[in-house]
Amino acid sequence: MSKGTTSRVSAKGKNKAGGGGIGLGSGTGAGGIGLGSGTGTSTNPQSKIGLGTTRSFNRTRPHNPTMRVKKLTAEGRLPTDTIRRILRRSMPTVLNCYKVATKLDSTLEGNVISKFKTSSDGKVSQSSAKGMTRTVNDCVAKAVSTAVFPRPQGKSVTVRYSLEFALTM
Repeated sequence: MSKGTTSRVSAKGKNKAGGGGIGLGSGTGAGGIGLGSGTGTSTNPQSKIGLGTTRSFNRTRPHNPTMRVKKLTAEGRLPTDTIRRILRRSMPTVLNCYKVATKLDSTLEGNVISKFKTSSDGKVSQSSAKGMTRTVNDCVAKAVSTAVFPRPQGKSVTVRYSLEFALTM
């Protein structure tokens, strides 16, 4: 070893040249958890402190799509509690309509007004929805159209209900 150089011995007994040290970094991120990596460089070969930069990637928690029935009205002779019970079976499919749409637009929120009519045999004969994107509206109308209700007392029942879709943390 020549005079003036430094060396270090590792735990295994091999010589290693001096260097390395602490790398100071800076980074930016927009909320959430920033993931990053950095490298340090030094302008002074004797210094063990270097300056570096990092890049961070915005990693936010996914939003949880939620839905609630705000209002339900029925014209005809079928109890509203029976209608709610039958509609509850369709709600996972209706919520999935919204979940799929939020993958395309992560800020999508709003209300859908769904209207359907049952025939005298209890099957849905007409179904429509409006208020959000065409994709959500069509999906909600289709999901509701598969519901089968008890035979109403009378010819038919017209049901109108409002759904509120929102994203929660």
